[in-house]
Amino acid sequence: MAVLIVSSDRFFDEATAAMGRIGFSDRFSGSIFAAMVAVADEISLSIFSVILRTPLVGFGAVEGSNLVTLLFFVVWMPLFSIQKTRAFRADAVFVLLLSIITYYFSTVSSDFKIIAGILLSLFIVPYLMVYVRMPRGKSSTTEEFSLIMLVLSIVLLTAASQIIVEDTIALSELDHIDIAALSIYGIGIASAIPETVMIIVASIKKKVDISIGVLAGSSVYKMSIIPGLLIMTGKIETTGLDLPLMTIMILSVIFLFYTLYGTIKFKGGYR
Repeated sequence: MAVLIVSSDRFFDEATAAMGRIGFSDRFSGSIFAAMVAVADEISLSIFSVILRTPLVGFGAVEGSNLVTLLFFVVWMPLFSIQKTRAFRADAVFVLLLSIITYYFSTVSSDFKIIAGILLSLFIVPYLMVYVRMPRGKSSTTEEFSLIMLVLSIVLLTAASQIIVEDTIALSELDHIDIAALSIYGIGIASAIPETVMIIVASIKKKVDISIGVLAGSSVYKMSIIPGLLIMTGKIETTGLDLPLMTIMILSVIFLFYTLYGTIKFKGGYR
């Protein structure tokens, strides 16, 4: 856990400095680059679950991670800057649409069909196009960065995440927990730690745009291309997924609410 926290902090510093020198804004850095690395553990876990022909493990872990990350965000962000979320209204719409589509397909069939996988995967295209066409803007970071430290922090972040996931599996197997529950509430919680730590680090360092970007970008990746590809590789039973998927949908609505009413002042919050 200590390695994960330290590597997340180091990655945050190096990544924001690197993106700033290239000329990308804090929002772009968080939503595209930092968010992509934050879901590296889910990507590796999903690939592994496909190889072992247990796509439910990868899918459950991804949805469990979404549940934890969104829940933490809607509680954490009012302490910092709700106003900043207004710039991420399009991201919030993508997250909500993806959660609705996933929940819909989980209720109309006992298993996800390939059409659901294709539909979810295609959502990543318009999302990336939004950022490609977006003006680069300015970064609030002017520090120098080290390529070696950036690469090392990514390696440590991914390795630490994988160790936490594997340890969670080992501990849960001792109690013979249901595979769906294990994937969502065990592995999902563990794999949400990188995004959660990055959100905390960015918020504390007053890089709120990056903090929101990590949440938005990682949520879109975890709701679109990762589960989409998993669904297309094998049958995924939806039994036991209704409650977490419905909760994700509700949390997505709250995220969108934040972006629509970003000027609301929360007691004890600051901007």
